[in-house]
Amino acid sequence: MIRVGLAVVLCALVAGCADDPGPEPFDDMGCTNLAFNQVDGANTSVAFEAEVEAALRMLCQTSSEHGLGYESYKSIVTGRVLIDTIEDLTDLDFQTVLVFWELAADTPRDEAMAIIEQDILGYMWGNRIYIVLGDSTEVLAATLMHEVNHVLNRSDENYYLPIDGMLDPAEETQILNALSVDDGAGFREEYRAFYLEEVLAGAPLDVGQQQSMRSLKQEIANLYGFAVDVDEFPDMPGGLLIPDDDGWAARPPSLCRPDLTYFPCE
Repeated sequence: MIRVGLAVVLCALVAGCADDPGPEPFDDMGCTNLAFNQVDGANTSVAFEAEVEAALRMLCQTSSEHGLGYESYKSIVTGRVLIDTIEDLTDLDFQTVLVFWELAADTPRDEAMAIIEQDILGYMWGNRIYIVLGDSTEVLAATLMHEVNHVLNRSDENYYLPIDGMLDPAEETQILNALSVDDGAGFREEYRAFYLEEVLAGAPLDVGQQQSMRSLKQEIANLYGFAVDVDEFPDMPGGLLIPDDDGWAARPPSLCRPDLTYFPCE
């Protein structure tokens, strides 16, 4: 859900927004369509748009039989996901960040951002991807692909331990306290996304069936502090790998918690 060191991803929805509005019409195979939807389109910059467009172009032009780069690019320019900077986190998404980093609910935004930006490259919640600017085009392209996979697999809903019982939506503290990271589930989500970074860099899609991926798995567990035995997880990750039309059609249904604005029903 978060891309750190290797990469971090988080996604977020505002209450009442559709999680997956479906793609816009798309027939451009020439990598000339670099327009993308932002979370807060009123607050943008030429530098931000230029960095994202360069990364989108790189993803589109990545040649492979499985189309991982191209389909990630297509998922963005057709509007399946929104892109913005980490500074433009919605208020709701900012609260999920505080939970993930175990910061106090009254932590000022600028103080929290100073901590978070040292750790991550990207974050996702719902259909929203937030990025930290300033890295190379290659790193940003990998981050976008990483986060798109989190959106495809609803990593934000899978990352946490199940919440028992119904909660009072008016009790914000109760809801925040209800979210607790499941190390095993979090590891599965991050391993899949980092595995695909290896594929984006040129490894075959089934590299996990051809060789041991233990070193990558251990690196991820150490990076995120997941208390897991990596040997208990298969080298070939489960879940959805390619964000093509078939992948989006196979996307699991939303968690749909009417009592939690973090997990709205579609």
